[in-house]
Formats: sequence, C-alpha cells, structure tokens
Amino acid sequence: MFALSVPAEPVSATSPLAVANEAAFFDLLDLSRPELAAVRAAVAAHDWPAAKQAWARHLSTRTTPRWLWSRRDRPAFQKIYADQFGGLARYTNAANLVLARDFTLLGVRKQLTNPVAWLQGPIEWTHVLSRFGYWHDLGLAYWGTGDSRYAKDFVDLLEQWIQANPVPEKVSNSRGQHGSVWRTLETGIRGQAWFESMELFMDAPEFDAEAKYLMTRSLVEHARYLEAWLTMYRRGNWQVCEASGLATIGLMLPEFKAAAGWRDRGFQFLVEHMRQDVFADGAHSELTPGYHTWVMNQFTATARLAKLNGLAIPGLLERHEKMFEFLLALSRPWVTRALAPRFRIAWAGGRNFITGRTSSISPGINVSKIGCGCLAPALAPRLRHCLPVRRRSLPSCCRRPNTR
Repeated sequence: MFALSVPAEPVSATSPLAVANEAAFFDLLDLSRPELAAVRAAVAAHDWPAAKQAWARHLSTRTTPRWLWSRRDRPAFQKIYADQFGGLARYTNAANLVLARDFTLLGVRKQLTNPVAWLQGPIEWTHVLSRFGYWHDLGLAYWGTGDSRYAKDFVDLLEQWIQANPVPEKVSNSRGQHGSVWRTLETGIRGQAWFESMELFMDAPEFDAEAKYLMTRSLVEHARYLEAWLTMYRRGNWQVCEASGLATIGLMLPEFKAAAGWRDRGFQFLVEHMRQDVFADGAHSELTPGYHTWVMNQFTATARLAKLNGLAIPGLLERHEKMFEFLLALSRPWVTRALAPRFRIAWAGGRNFITGRTSSISPGINVSKIGCGCLAPALAPRLRHCLPVRRRSLPSCCRRPNTR
C-alpha cells in the first residue's frame, strides 16, 4: 500500500528565522535516528499528515529526554496534592478565569476577547501575557478534573498565538506602543515554560498531532531567534533567561540537527554569566533580591535538566551555593526588619510596571556590612530599586560613615 502524497502547506513565512512549511520542518530533523523511522518513511512519501502523526506518536512515547518531572508520575502527584494541598481541583477557579479570558496580570485586570488580541498594552502587561504562566493553571485543573475544556483551551490559545505572531525577520527588543511578544526575554521564558505545558497536556486527545507539530515548529523558531541574538555576552538577568531557553530547547528537542548547537550555545553563556555576573560572595551583579532569586532559579532548573539527561556542565554551579548564602544573610532578623522589606523588584511590591516608577536606596546605608561583612563591598554603591532607609534605623556597624 502506498501513502497518498500530500502537497506541503504554502510557503507563507518571509522571515529567515521561520520554518516555512511541513517539508522545511521535517528536513530539520535528523531522520537517520532509529526512533524516527516512521517519520522518515512518511516524509519519503511526502505524506505530511502521516509524518505529523508519526512525530506526535514519537513525542508521546519517547522516554528521553527527561523533563524536570514526568507526566507518568501523575497518580503520585495527584495523591500528594490530595493529601497535602487540597487536591488539584483547587486550580479550577484560576483555570476558569482563563477560559473566560479574565486576566489579572501585574495587578491590572482585563477582560480579553476571543480570539485574543496579544498586543494589549500597557507594555509590560503585553509581555507577561505572552509568557503563558496561566497554562500552568489550565494544566493542573485538567489533571485534577479531566475536563477536556482545559486541554482544548490550551490548544486554542497555542494556535491563536502562533497564527497571530509569526517570528520576525530579525531580532529586536523594540517595545513599540503596546509591547512586543517577541522580546528576547519572553522568548527565553517560553523556551522553558512551553515544555512544562507540553508535559501537562501530552496525553490529552485535544493536544493532537497538528497541535504538537505547531508547538514544536514554533519552538524551533524560538531557538533560531535566540541563537541569532546570543552572539555576545550581555550582563544581566535577561541573557540568563535567553540562554536558559535556548539550552532547554536544545536539550528537549535533540531530534533536530541543530539541537546540540542550541544546547551548547545556551550553556556557554550560562557558565559565563555564573563567572561574570555572580560576585565571589554570591551576590548577583544587578543587586536586587528579585533578580538575584530569578537568576538563581534559572541556574538551578537548567543544571537539574542537564543532570537528568546525563550532561555535566563544568562551571555552571560554580558560585551557586554562595547565592543561597547571600539570601540567607539578607534574611537575618535585623536585616529583615530594617532593610529587606524595603527592597524593590522582589515582586511583592516594588517597581510599578504600569507607571514605571522606581526609587533608589539611601546613600546612608553601608550595605557592604549586611550580614556583618559577609557580602561584597561592591554591593553598597550599586544597589537598585530600594526605598530610602533611614541611616539611624540600622545597627551602627552597617551605617556608612558620614563624609560631611
């Protein structure tokens, strides 16, 4: 029996970073891999629907690479949540708001239409909308109830986003009037978060072969976009996130010919950030608790993912333990009382991303003495996004000497 040869979808992508059609997508795979034999046969016959089915079947049945947790442990997760956290069904309230397109992000509530207009504004609101953190709520509600509405909505949002937001012709962090869904920070975040969503919905009938094809095709475009941007070291949490996304795509989609290059490029920059951005005492160079913790967690997640998949990345965690010690020093009782509640960009308060207002730390604080001398002397003059703290409210050892 011969498979029907189906023409590839029309070439509609103009970006050199885009995957133009099915033929281009399957050409990017290493079809010499034994586990892709069924995909190879369908591609040879130019039977694109069969190739998508074979690719989806492979994704659903492969046991490597491993994500940070496995959907095959779903019964154990359900029991833990039932015993300790009131069950997974507790996520239905949040998931139902997603179904209703009722979103509250950064303290701003908006009722969206369907299909979603992704460039909503204000600028940072647009960015967070395209990070897809709310897919986590949909996934856990689906696991807790088995309600197909949550899986269907995940697929609907995925397809809407991909259709409305083709990968740009070149990388840009220009925000425009209402923000950008392809800002490199969000691209890196999706390069990690989408694999968690894929794990949550992998076995859902609604997440069918076409949806799996679209999602992995978009992830390839994400990798190309990040790879085009990561050509030189840039200090700060953005590039840590971008590099984490690229490394994650390379690890989780090893079937692609370019995957090893994506993975290695991502880890190369992560190691460089550990060595250049993290001071010897563990303080991150941006010197804000929120960014410090964010970056620390990026290193943790990518290192765990690499280890789970048999990769050792020398230097990746070189000063990681010191980063925890830094936060431990900040949590000392008098620091918590006098200084820590006033730190900004710790996400419980701080910068208002709608107004963009920030403030600076008081020059009266000798922050190099936080923790009785265990932190970097470079910390004090460069702390950012803190409310003023009265000099006399601090212990004498932590007051900057008067220079007047």
